[in-house]
Amino acid sequence: MINNSKIRILHIITGLDSGGAENNLVNIAKNIDKKKFDLHIVSLTGKGSLGNQILQNEIPLHIFYANSSDFTIIRYIKIILIVIKIMKLIRKIKPHLIQTWLHHADLIGFICALITGHKNLIWSIRCSDLKSGYISLKNRILVKVLSFFSYYPSVILFNSEAGLKAHLASGYKPKKNLCIFNGIDTKKFKPDLNQRNTIRNKLNILEEDPIIGFVGKYENIKDVNTFLFSIREVQKKISNLYVIMIGSDLSEDNYTLLDSISNLNLKNIKLIGITNNVAQYMQSFDLLLSTSLSEGFPNVIAEAMSCGVPCISTDVGDSKKIIGETGRVHVIKSYIDISKSCLSILSKNKKDKIKLSQISRQRIIDKYDILSITSQYEIFYKGLI
Repeated sequence: MINNSKIRILHIITGLDSGGAENNLVNIAKNIDKKKFDLHIVSLTGKGSLGNQILQNEIPLHIFYANSSDFTIIRYIKIILIVIKIMKLIRKIKPHLIQTWLHHADLIGFICALITGHKNLIWSIRCSDLKSGYISLKNRILVKVLSFFSYYPSVILFNSEAGLKAHLASGYKPKKNLCIFNGIDTKKFKPDLNQRNTIRNKLNILEEDPIIGFVGKYENIKDVNTFLFSIREVQKKISNLYVIMIGSDLSEDNYTLLDSISNLNLKNIKLIGITNNVAQYMQSFDLLLSTSLSEGFPNVIAEAMSCGVPCISTDVGDSKKIIGETGRVHVIKSYIDISKSCLSILSKNKKDKIKLSQISRQRIIDKYDILSITSQYEIFYKGLI
């Protein structure tokens, strides 16, 4: 342990747009003990939507733009220059630990640590399924390349047991591995009747109208089609069911999505798109449904549960571990069974719904609260010095 000195940690992350890894790093940066830890954060692809939160906490943020050119050769030259600048930063601040987040940052961090001779490198793995169709060919090649150098980091951290198993199967051979799950800001994601009413009034949805929420991206891996098929079955039984869909390309500009909704004769679908008020919208849900084909640690499930919203999910990643006995988990694409579970939860009486809401939130407080997760990181960092 370092006497009378802060532990300096350099975090390198691919970018700072909102996502599971990005939000987790920002939450740790906000909550870590500043008297004991001195953080520097490098973003390889700009300040993103989360950069200001880091700056507001007076944490040095070093911003690069690795993807700012359409020309491959220019991007590679920029990456080489960025590597040189990061190595200079390492020599200047002399971090005790370097922690990288996401595969591209893992590669950059490895190169910088290897050339500068830095021995305390930590990789942070945030995804699980590595099969074709779930990640791109380019990223699968990157994972294979990283597996050859996976002996170098002192520790490889995983945010899910599913991610650990998948990467070991792909050839990763870490000296040491450890799972630290994502942390949820339970003070931000919490039940709030005023917020619930605000959203419902904004969208002209009555209190007695049930809402199923979907938070994600319009990508194959999120299997929006299974979600829509499930909604069709539920609306056959509950005519006043509303649906709120939040995330990239889940908006009125996505004509493919609009065609799918029309072809299934769905109604009461509210397409919000990207928003900074996810927590506020979640508080209006009666149920969150996740139909992903693959996940690691699905933050949206834990965030919804923290808001007191029960969840139904496909059995991917650590979804079953997060949900426990508070909701239902089904095999992928099983929209009939999924819809039956939706109907079962939505048809509960008011007393049972309140109880289910309370135990859903309590499970997240007990297992995934950000203060507890940050404490785990602090203990982990101290143990490496």
